[in-house]
Amino acid sequence: MVKIHNYLSMLDDEIVLWSSSFLEDFRRANISPPLVRHGLVDEPIKRKPPVTGIFEVNTDATIDSKVWRVGFGIIISDCEGFVLASSAQAMMANFPPQLAEALALLKGIQFVYDSRLWPC
Repeated sequence: MVKIHNYLSMLDDEIVLWSSSFLEDFRRANISPPLVRHGLVDEPIKRKPPVTGIFEVNTDATIDSKVWRVGFGIIISDCEGFVLASSAQAMMANFPPQLAEALALLKGIQFVYDSRLWPC
């Protein structure tokens, strides 16, 4: 019997079974493309690249409320998926998720402007 986090007791066999199941779920989630429901059939989500001469800007935010830190990621790519510029930024703050994502979009727009990228 093993105590986990000082409150959950599990037998050795149970830990191995749970760990194996968790690892298999993780692998399945990260190997296969995400599915979206359309009617009765699940279909993989397909990325549609932007048309020639247009850039794609992807942004994301992450929050660690325990240490009051918010991180932002920005990637600018072309119609072939080639990364033209990227940025990772952090700040000391504790925002709600929606505000952090909105700020990531704002930082993405500013990064595009600062990068001085022009359509081909």
